[in-house]
Amino acid sequence: MPNDSPRGIVSFDVELPTLHEPLCITAFKDGGGQTASAIVEYLIDAWDAQELAAIDPDPFFDFTDNRPHARFQDDRRVIDWPTLRLHHARPTRADGQLLERDLLFFHGPEPTFQWKALTDAITDALQTLGVRDLLSLSTFPGASPHTRQTPLWMTTTDPSLTESFDIEVIEPRYQGPIGFSGTLNALLHDVGLATANLIGITPFYLGVDANPPAGITLLEALARAWHVELDLSDAHLSVEGQLARFCGAGIWAVGTILRRHNEALKEQQ
Repeated sequence: MPNDSPRGIVSFDVELPTLHEPLCITAFKDGGGQTASAIVEYLIDAWDAQELAAIDPDPFFDFTDNRPHARFQDDRRVIDWPTLRLHHARPTRADGQLLERDLLFFHGPEPTFQWKALTDAITDALQTLGVRDLLSLSTFPGASPHTRQTPLWMTTTDPSLTESFDIEVIEPRYQGPIGFSGTLNALLHDVGLATANLIGITPFYLGVDANPPAGITLLEALARAWHVELDLSDAHLSVEGQLARFCGAGIWAVGTILRRHNEALKEQQ
C-alpha cells in the first residue's frame, strides 16, 4: 500500500497491514468528546493497537488553547504535543476467533485551524486504507440522572452499521453549529462512506470533562456488538471516585442539588 495520503498531510510511519473490511472509529476531544477519547485510548491500550500515523500538529492547533503536556521519562523532561493519531487493531472475540474486520482508531484533540484541508486529507487516507464504514463516539448532556445507567442513542446513514447494537436509532434533525467530528462525518458521507454515531446522554448538571459511567456504558455496548471481552474493573473504580466527588458528605450542597435534579428527572420519566 502507499505510505502517504494523496494530500500529504497524513504520513504513514510504518508498512501498512493488509486490512479486512476496516471499520474506522473516531473520537475527538471537543465539547462531547472527552469521554469518547478516553474510550478509544482505553481500547488502544487494551488491544496493544499499532500506531500507523501521527499528523504534524503545527498547522492545525492553537497551542494556547490545546497546550502541550510535560512529563518525565527516564529522568528526562518530555513534551507531548496535541496530535491526531491513527491506530490499528484486530482484537480477538470472546470465542477466541479474530474479529471479522480490522478496526482503525482516528483520535485526538479537536483541531483549531484548516478543517477543510484536514478533513480532505483524512478522507483521502481512509479511502487509501479501504475504509467504507465509520463509527463516531461522543457524549451529549441531557436529562439523564447520574443514578441510572447512561442512555444510548445511535444515528446512521446505513442501517447495517447499527444492526449489531441493541440501541435505539434516531433520525438526526439538528441544524446549527457542529464540531470537527460532525463535519468529518458529513464530508465522508458525501464521498460514499457509511457513517454512524454512538452517543451517550450524560447528566447535564455534572459539568465534568469525562464521564466514567457513560464511558463504561459505551464500552459495554461496543463489547456486546463486537462479541469481545473487556476488563472494566479500573473504570468502575473511576466511577465510584467521581460520584464520591459530587455526592460525598463533604460537599453536601452539591449533593443536595444533585438529589433535587434526580427527583425532578425521575418524575418526568
